[in-house]
Amino acid sequence: MPHGNEHVFCWLCAQLGNPREAALRAGYPVEQADLIAARLLQRPKIRAKIEAFGQRAQGGDLSALALQGLLRLALGSCNDAVRLALMEEEPDRETLERMDLYAVSEIKRPKGGGCEVKLYNRLEALELLLKTSGDQKNPDGPGSLYAALKDSVHPAVEADEPDDL
Repeated sequence: MPHGNEHVFCWLCAQLGNPREAALRAGYPVEQADLIAARLLQRPKIRAKIEAFGQRAQGGDLSALALQGLLRLALGSCNDAVRLALMEEEPDRETLERMDLYAVSEIKRPKGGGCEVKLYNRLEALELLLKTSGDQKNPDGPGSLYAALKDSVHPAVEADEPDDL
């Protein structure tokens, strides 16, 4: 049974689909992240735990992995991207590798100094999530996620009942 950092590694590996990034985020040293990830992945118990986390998170469906990515783009933290943009000096490799730059689409360092960081469009990611959710729940029409949220707050009222609102 995995313990401590190994357990965190398994969960992150299932969530991110990137063993190196999972090792870094689990707290393993940058210079050893690839080697540690490779060694962990050789152990059957570690692979089984990653698969179990993956099955639970994705329901066994590959399209759920794409949805996780969209969700991460739409709602994930951009703190490291802002930190990168505000750094006066260019960060070293270790600092960059520890940053979560998943939402970054482009980085430019103009000759005059500074740093330009472009992020993926969160609204587009949210729209895709909403559209996909609507398609899965009601293939005949959009907005079923909205309807589900609305119904969870105010249950549907029958036509012949007086409106309480």
